[in-house]
Amino acid sequence: MKRYLPWTILTALLILLPIQAARAAAVTEIDDEEYAVYSAALGNLDTVLVSPVRCRSVFHETLSQHKLNAESIAELARQGSAPDLTLIEDFNRKNGRSALIAAGRLPAPFTLDESWTATFPSEGSVERLELSRVGFDNARKRALVVISHTFRGGKRAFHSSGGYMLLEKHGENWRVIRTAAGWASHY
Repeated sequence: MKRYLPWTILTALLILLPIQAARAAAVTEIDDEEYAVYSAALGNLDTVLVSPVRCRSVFHETLSQHKLNAESIAELARQGSAPDLTLIEDFNRKNGRSALIAAGRLPAPFTLDESWTATFPSEGSVERLELSRVGFDNARKRALVVISHTFRGGKRAFHSSGGYMLLEKHGENWRVIRTAAGWASHY
């Protein structure tokens, strides 16, 4: 029995690892419809963020671990933006881990930024945007995305704000139908 145990464990790993990898890949792929939502959302930044945004730099990874909990769902409902259950489940499933945003997929003039060190040097004033994954309802006619804006001016000033955008598909185009402030931090 002892000599079969290593082979049993190895066989189990060889079977389970591809299954887990396939599940992870299914969640981390950003599809064309998500990029269409990003385009619509980025065109409406001032509707969701606390301060006017001049920034056109987007971090190359999506926000991770940004899920809707009971408190955030209640706040969205209070602000008139309550998404349906399937949309919430899709949003939370996708945002369990970050995904890479493909180069050239964001609308002009937005560009991808690939490092924190380039974004937050020890001196100077810098800012950037971050996007969550997009959650869809079953019909893929409504979508929810979170946008975060971070600004650092000099060595001490720091500002971060973000919010939710609920979008609806009209024909081939996505339109923002509701926004809800999420947070604002100043240091």
